[in-house]
Amino acid sequence: SEYRAETANAVAGVQAYFDANPLVPPNAAELLAGVKDPVVLEKGAVRFEKSCAPCHGAQAQGLIGPNLTDDRWIHGGQVEQVFQSISKGWPAKGMPPWGRALPPDELSALVSYVRSLQGSNPPKPKPAEGDPFTPEPIPGS
Repeated sequence: SEYRAETANAVAGVQAYFDANPLVPPNAAELLAGVKDPVVLEKGAVRFEKSCAPCHGAQAQGLIGPNLTDDRWIHGGQVEQVFQSISKGWPAKGMPPWGRALPPDELSALVSYVRSLQGSNPPKPKPAEGDPFTPEPIPGS
């Protein structure tokens, strides 16, 4: 019960922060354009390795956290939804809110990198979780 109370307080604190300091995500076109930019992808890959790989796996195949390479998403797979999931986190599920910890350009690069992994089919992926979605087309593809 103590853990649940602390988790509820943490979730309330994150929500209060974002209510007072709303994160305005870049538009989908900007995030998707980053998928084709090697500089953006490198920045996103570096951040993914530091912050995401411990839970999602080095190839985003899923470990504690879900597989990020398949066509199923628990909290929505559109780039704007991925931005919100990364920035606000899902503290009740153990995912921290990275929006307070990362500069906006790293946050956007991370979202673009995660989107670039769609359909990469890493070896031994975690089974699919969540609802199917159809990815947005990447401009210029």
